[in-house]
Amino acid sequence: MFHGARRGIVVGMSRVAFAPARAIALGLALTLTPAVVHADEAPPTLSLPSGLKAVPLNPVNLGERPTTAPPPSPIASAWLTLPESAAGCDGVVEGTGGGPVALFCRASSVLAWKDLVALAPAKPFARGPHGDALVLDGARDFGRYDPAFVRWATRALIPAATDPSLRSRTQALYERQVQALARRAFLVEKSLSAAPAWVEREAGRYRSALDDGGPDVWSVADGWGAIPGAGDETALVRMTTMWWLRRHLDGTRPLWSDGLQLLLKTYDGAWLAAQIDVRATPPATTTSP
Repeated sequence: MFHGARRGIVVGMSRVAFAPARAIALGLALTLTPAVVHADEAPPTLSLPSGLKAVPLNPVNLGERPTTAPPPSPIASAWLTLPESAAGCDGVVEGTGGGPVALFCRASSVLAWKDLVALAPAKPFARGPHGDALVLDGARDFGRYDPAFVRWATRALIPAATDPSLRSRTQALYERQVQALARRAFLVEKSLSAAPAWVEREAGRYRSALDDGGPDVWSVADGWGAIPGAGDETALVRMTTMWWLRRHLDGTRPLWSDGLQLLLKTYDGAWLAAQIDVRATPPATTTSP
């Protein structure tokens, strides 16, 4: 008997106890729910106790928070601040007239190599002479790129490919500092693609010079300066040819070629489109085995 009575008392108390809470919740819901606002009416306001300032509620802006643009990534910042002259590698001052090594040295002044590597999902090289610093003048070995690094780098190093605003802000810089190098690299690769037998032969001679104690690698490269359409700067054409042959040997040539085309599509699309109708010409100079 008492058990049933006690249960009734508890249930009754529960109903009594929750009644005010339900009323408060309902009142808050009715107060906070935005009303339909007509063009000639002011936005609704919260009904607050005396002494507190009423805050207008704008149904359109409810839930919005102020936003600020995120800072540019380290690579985007490097693009925006790339200097035209800098003492980047071993204190050597490099200007815009140099080759890819000069560009790398200028870029290193605003984004150090070790900081770039720290951003990557994989180490740059599977093997080779490079340690914490790059060996840029090795005559007996070269770095074999890790394909995983190349896949990342060929997208990450071109942030403007997915950022039209950044592309617009860096277009002039590209034209001054990168365009000639990118176009030369494309024309050399196109010429090599038209001469697979030449590539295999010269890559073999290069590998022999590096691995088997053959002739000095620079003498092997003497015949690589005449690439049709790549310009008359023989030393830079030779250096670019050597770079592509190294990529042929380490197996990353197609990946770098795709990345180069993405760079050109991003900044130099009209020129790249015009090259489609230009027939590739094999290297003009041959060398004997």
